[in-house]
Amino acid sequence: MKNVFFILFLAFCALANAQELQTYEYNRLRIGFEAGLESFFGSNIKPANIRESQSYYRGDYYYDDYYGCGYLYIDPNFTRFYIGVKPEYSLGISWAVAAGARFSFGNSTLSSDRDYFLWNIAETDNSVNYVRINKLNQNVYNIGIPLEVKYFTGVRRDYFVRQYFKAGFVLNYTFADDVSVDFVDARMNKYADDVRNQFDKPNNFNGQFILGIGLKIGRMRNPLGTVEFYISNHLSDNMRLSSLFKMNEGIGIGLQTTFYLPVGKQKLSYQYR
Repeated sequence: MKNVFFILFLAFCALANAQELQTYEYNRLRIGFEAGLESFFGSNIKPANIRESQSYYRGDYYYDDYYGCGYLYIDPNFTRFYIGVKPEYSLGISWAVAAGARFSFGNSTLSSDRDYFLWNIAETDNSVNYVRINKLNQNVYNIGIPLEVKYFTGVRRDYFVRQYFKAGFVLNYTFADDVSVDFVDARMNKYADDVRNQFDKPNNFNGQFILGIGLKIGRMRNPLGTVEFYISNHLSDNMRLSSLFKMNEGIGIGLQTTFYLPVGKQKLSYQYR
């Protein structure tokens, strides 16, 4: 009986040794094309030129948290959309780093919950001139530089679907913005530039720290895609992302998808059974 167990043990060892090591190889460098959106939580900035006291507007919504002074709708969110190019380089089967450039677009609106609100267009010692505005809309354009580190979890194999975590930060530069003014009376359109010139500008630079989780779909030696969810924290409080919106606690959430193409001649090789 002992000889039978011994023979079975030798057969098992021989079978294990007979499994040859397989070599897996893929490009270390990939070019990524990303698209995403992120939403930030904060509060609107009410310009000082808006008339404070106007009893005509004060109604049932005066004490509602989403209304300011009864005539301005307060949207506590700011959404930004972006596209970009982001090369990624594998340090090993589990680690990768990425850096690139992205273009982002954000929009914020200040509107009346009734017919209009009053804007102080000019003031002297003897008179105050107002225009009636239904809505103010501002588009903000940024160039961003993302820097990221990824860690792929699980076994040291390149399965078709694989989970990863990422950490990084993004530095955004505001290079342009435009403001449109919707007057109640079209004859007031001649004052649009005066209203625009009375706006405070967004912060030129804003940085955010990012933590996220995602899925890689596809094998590393082929074109592949990723889908990820992340949270972000701005590096300073009260950051003005637009002239009408500022961060309070600096928290935001984002969703991103990226398509990668392998490039270059430098390869990463490893073996597995």
